[in-house]
Amino acid sequence: MIARMSALSDPQPLGILARWYADPLTAEQARLLLAEAEARQQRLARRGAVCRTCLLMRLIARFWLGKEVEPDYQRARLRLARTAHGRLLAEQIDGQLLLARRISGGFERLQRAFSDGHRLYRAPDYFVVFKRLETLHWLPLSDLPSPPAPLDELLTTARVIATLRRGERPAFTFDPNDTYG
Repeated sequence: MIARMSALSDPQPLGILARWYADPLTAEQARLLLAEAEARQQRLARRGAVCRTCLLMRLIARFWLGKEVEPDYQRARLRLARTAHGRLLAEQIDGQLLLARRISGGFERLQRAFSDGHRLYRAPDYFVVFKRLETLHWLPLSDLPSPPAPLDELLTTARVIATLRRGERPAFTFDPNDTYG
């Protein structure tokens, strides 16, 4: 009963392009997701269908298992290129995964997906993602992965960095020839 009541008070759920798909998974959770993707793909293949979602599930699972995922990302981009949502989801999910480990290139992929798909968002989703990107741009990224972090932690870290940087004062400079200063 309480769950139903809280569901009624929750705002409208986020659309598919506004969701965060990169909260860290344990190795066991990632293996289960990969197994689910494989089983779903086989089930659909028996009926002659292709599982587009399975490509994204596989990308997420393999990332959290520490596997090389660039080929999975490229495969998803190619196979999902026919639909705007599919193409953007591949870009967005890969960017989110990179950002969850604070790896360089993640923010650029997220920003590109948002920029390319801005017209596909519902108004509330647009502002959620816009605000998220505005905050996440403060995160320092590196070629070396950091420990994985969920979205809440990434946003908190980015807000702290933004607050500290806004409080910075310009470095004191002086002209040594100025005898009056």
